[in-house]
Amino acid sequence: MSRIIEKDLSYQITGLCFRVQRKLGRFCRERQYCDEFEDLLKFEKVNYKREYNIVQLNPKSPAGNKVDFYIAQKILVDFKAKNYITKEDYYQMLRYLFGANLELGMIVNFRDSHLKPKRVLNSAFNSGNSDSNSGNSGRALGIDYGEKRIGLAISDESQVLARELTILSPKEFWKQIPSIIGQHQITTIVLGWPLNMSGEETEKTKEVARFKVQVESKTGLKVEVMDERLSSAMTKNLPGGDKNKDSLAAQIILQNYLNRPKSTNYTRMTRSGNSDNSDNDSGHSDRYE
Repeated sequence: MSRIIEKDLSYQITGLCFRVQRKLGRFCRERQYCDEFEDLLKFEKVNYKREYNIVQLNPKSPAGNKVDFYIAQKILVDFKAKNYITKEDYYQMLRYLFGANLELGMIVNFRDSHLKPKRVLNSAFNSGNSDSNSGNSGRALGIDYGEKRIGLAISDESQVLARELTILSPKEFWKQIPSIIGQHQITTIVLGWPLNMSGEETEKTKEVARFKVQVESKTGLKVEVMDERLSSAMTKNLPGGDKNKDSLAAQIILQNYLNRPKSTNYTRMTRSGNSDNSDNDSGHSDRYE
């Protein structure tokens, strides 16, 4: 069962936000909500910083990344007073979390009739404590790469069963991958690794290796690779046309990864893939709750 990041503190923050909305209602300005929330933090003796510039936590963070509240040196909280939370709000919080190297952020929209703070978790968080993130917590994402279509599959939370997710163009993939990682609580990415029938690398392997580096840079997650020859053979003669086979191939790639013996070195990467034949699970989580 997945642990809830900063459970007690995030529950306390949520409770204070409910108190703010009950007192002020749904149609005040953001600053009014911030003022009332700050008064409650003081009353409850909760350590905080208001209108906090992320560059104070990380000098390498872009200037201008300023969050409404930095609570107990653990959680970033951003207030909204708008009709609904957008993807841009979510990406903004991820930017704050990446810059600050913090694990949890919360977006609170007081315009909601039923207040429900959104928890945003950072995939690139590095606590320096491997014990806190050990085990398979979260889902795995399988990727079958193609120049025109990229098939995706996803596992259950226990990382036992894989299912098809969707098929995207490369442009759609790069646009949607951050939200896919967050919304589906992805902690592991598995990429189909193309080899010829004798097990040797090809020009396609080098292309996929470049794609792998880009995915790791974009998501902050380590990408595992899995021999995709079996998936290609299994989908070759299926009806429905090539377009319907990409997500199924991703499902087979991911299921083979999930079924692998834990002691087996499943990664084969040489010239184009920067040799990695470890059996470590990615411990980082990036989720949108």
